[in-house]
Amino acid sequence: MSGSAKLRASLFAAGLALAGVGATLGLLAPTESRAAFGGLVVALVGAALLYGAHLLRAGASPSPKPSLARRPAASVTAGAEADAEGLAELGATWSLRVTGIVLGIVWVAVGALTLAGLGRYGIWDPWELASADLARQVQAGEAVELTQPPLGVWLVARGFAVFGVQEWAGRLPMALAGLASAVLAFVVAARFAGRRAGVVAAVVAATSPLLLLNARTMLGAAPAFAASAAVFLCALSAVFAPASLRAPTRQRVGAQLVWLAALAVAATLATMASGVLVGVAPPLLAVAITVVARGELVPPFAERPRAAAAATILLLGLVAGGGAAWAVYADYAGFGLWTGGVPRGGDPPTWEIAIERLFHGFAPWSGLLPVALAAMFARAPRPPGARVRHPEENALRLAVVAWVGLGYLAQTVFSARFGPATFVPLVGAAIAIALFLEDVARTPRSRWGAGVVTLLLVGLVLRDYRAYPGGPVAGLAVDGLSVPDEFNPASRWAIVLGLFALTAFAALGADPSSEHAVLRRDFAWIRDRWRAGGSDRALAVVGALRIGVPVERVREQWARGPGFRIWLVTLGALLPLTFVALGLAALVAGEWLALVTGSSLAVRIVRAAALVPVAVVLAIAAARLALFGLARLRAYRVVPIVLAGLAVGGYTAHGFQPALSSHFSPREVYDTYNALAAAGEPLAEFRVGGRAAAYYVREGQPLEEVDSQAALVDRLLSERRVWAAFRADDLAAINREYRRRAGRHLFVADARSARMLLATNQPVEGRENENYLAEAVLDEPPANIQHPIRIDFDRRIVLLGYDLDLPHGTYVGPGEAFTITWYFQVVAPVSGSYAPFVHMDGSGQRLNGDHEPVGGRYPVRLWEAGDVVVDRQEIRVPANYGRGNLTIYVGFWAGDNRLDVVDGPADEVNRARVGVLPVR
Repeated sequence: MSGSAKLRASLFAAGLALAGVGATLGLLAPTESRAAFGGLVVALVGAALLYGAHLLRAGASPSPKPSLARRPAASVTAGAEADAEGLAELGATWSLRVTGIVLGIVWVAVGALTLAGLGRYGIWDPWELASADLARQVQAGEAVELTQPPLGVWLVARGFAVFGVQEWAGRLPMALAGLASAVLAFVVAARFAGRRAGVVAAVVAATSPLLLLNARTMLGAAPAFAASAAVFLCALSAVFAPASLRAPTRQRVGAQLVWLAALAVAATLATMASGVLVGVAPPLLAVAITVVARGELVPPFAERPRAAAAATILLLGLVAGGGAAWAVYADYAGFGLWTGGVPRGGDPPTWEIAIERLFHGFAPWSGLLPVALAAMFARAPRPPGARVRHPEENALRLAVVAWVGLGYLAQTVFSARFGPATFVPLVGAAIAIALFLEDVARTPRSRWGAGVVTLLLVGLVLRDYRAYPGGPVAGLAVDGLSVPDEFNPASRWAIVLGLFALTAFAALGADPSSEHAVLRRDFAWIRDRWRAGGSDRALAVVGALRIGVPVERVREQWARGPGFRIWLVTLGALLPLTFVALGLAALVAGEWLALVTGSSLAVRIVRAAALVPVAVVLAIAAARLALFGLARLRAYRVVPIVLAGLAVGGYTAHGFQPALSSHFSPREVYDTYNALAAAGEPLAEFRVGGRAAAYYVREGQPLEEVDSQAALVDRLLSERRVWAAFRADDLAAINREYRRRAGRHLFVADARSARMLLATNQPVEGRENENYLAEAVLDEPPANIQHPIRIDFDRRIVLLGYDLDLPHGTYVGPGEAFTITWYFQVVAPVSGSYAPFVHMDGSGQRLNGDHEPVGGRYPVRLWEAGDVVVDRQEIRVPANYGRGNLTIYVGFWAGDNRLDVVDGPADEVNRARVGVLPVR
């Protein structure tokens, strides 16, 4: 027996033993015990080993014999022999060792994305907290009103039952469902297009925010992803690939029956996970469309069992689609498994909302998805001499396109009648991208069009993420989930999405068929000069510019005649020299140039122009080297795209989600309380719900919920230490009342969250006060105001002066930002909704600085008599502003009313004139 045969036999025996032991343990142990869960894990490991043995067997088997299970009789006679000769692995077949290494790395990476760090961040309040509370009710055996498919809640409840009530225990079943989605993406793609396509499909499925945010929270749709993908796999395999093409007819019939039985189980799970409308009907109808389009039911049949399976799938698809359509049309009140939701009123969202959710949630792969879906309409490419993995790969292509399209339709219908919905055919979209990248790997040619489209679409995703930080969470089907303004990781998204966009652009544009002869000659010339030694080495160093300057192209154009020579001299010599000369002039005579042009912006632009020639040369060199290196990878030039996708997934799971959770979850507040509070020190909660405390506050600590601000302040005035948790928006009002009665600012121990704070009535030794009002509201005016002035507004507010922080000390340039800090002394309270306005006028231009004071967190109506309010704001000068002095005006307004300026320089419309802003 060969080494591979021994390994295959060992894997099979170990897998069979583990699967049997795990299944037995899971059946005999109590349902909610750790033993039952351990049995499930052992059984899954055994199943994985059995599948590994199957892969080894398939890779070691000889070329298969022709089979009529490939196409219906109408097309078998035309080309059965030609296709059946090459049913082995792809031309670039992986060896057994490479297969093991690649699969090991991929599953470790995917497991780290979906399973690692599930307890690092807190429960999202109120969205995830509501799911957790519902699961706890189910775990306790309480009766609950069903308003959503029950599988997700049941899984979370089982996690709590086995491991206790904690974040990672509730999230673990959802994360395992996310991992199962990636596994199913691999299985489907590998069955029909080879293991390389399967690996890519698994990575694509596991790296988007759409899967990761759904799999790493208790409110996600990961079970729906996995169950719907299982329906698709079982239905497609029952018709087109029930068993090996070498298997006899009886074995294939048995395999079809097994797939149909598995389809029944998968359809049940999908119904319980998301309802028939979005979880069962789309994959079943997609395979049914494929069956009809490929003529599987047109006699004479290639195989009667295959035709019977096709008819069964068609019938099941019609029943699922028709039943779901009737349930939507009938508009039954209450929850129903046919629809998966509860009907609601109101205006339905427009049709493009589902596309927007997919575009933002499936990033960065949504940049490739349109190209991939379009490519699915073509036959699988067959380079000369290449072998195909499976003759029914084109059936998978058609079915995937139909699944994605029907899934979008179902999501749109659900959103219009039942509320937010996520894109369930995630695995189908991942397979479509994997098949497209497999086409790229198979065909040695560039695809610049696809690269440009991907670059532009990912750029649009990045633009949306910058403008709307909640874009990545669009794939969560949750009402009212909004990201706070304080959270906007645009720079981090720019790094990972920019890396992906540039990598995809270069990899798709690389041409493996090109010999890159010009670049090779450049390398040879530099190498020869260096080897010559002496002064030639200096020439080699200077000659390295050849990589960034297309010398051969220049020579070709030079030889075409005088007209081309003029253009070459202009573009290649005069224009770069002009840029350099202008840059040097701006460095030497910048002030004079600013005076002539009327703007310092022109000086900054001209200075930067000196670097343009260098930047162009470096960009050309980098592009040539990148395209050369990617082209050398040939069939594996898609690997950098996959690695860039893993980088996006890594940031999503272990950077973006924990950082966002710090604003959604009160966990940090309760962790700080647990760490700082002594035994018996009470925690008062005001307008924070209180339910989260059950998950985080250590046992035995006294908790009390107060129903009014006055009651909370009364407790904070206690002589002993008291802690308080309340909403961040309430700090200004609570601090004012506390300061009015205690004579000092409230001590805030934790202000990391944008939604919830932890405060105490006594300072904590060794910890700074995080109350921003402690620096913004003073008892006495500072002695060093940069521009002191005294302007009285209606005998209620006095402007004491302001500080100007300008980027150049004495002036600000167009396109630059500056900071102005106002010092207001409150004489008497101001009722109403007055707010400060700032106008900077001059030369027909105006800078508008209207704002709510102290970053919008301390409105004028809360100002107390005797306070000195320090109000800092940042203003940016538009780039089109010219040179000049802008007069600074300030005042207070509410609608059409303004506070009167009763003392100090002012104009006729109650604007106080306070100084000048120099713009240069």
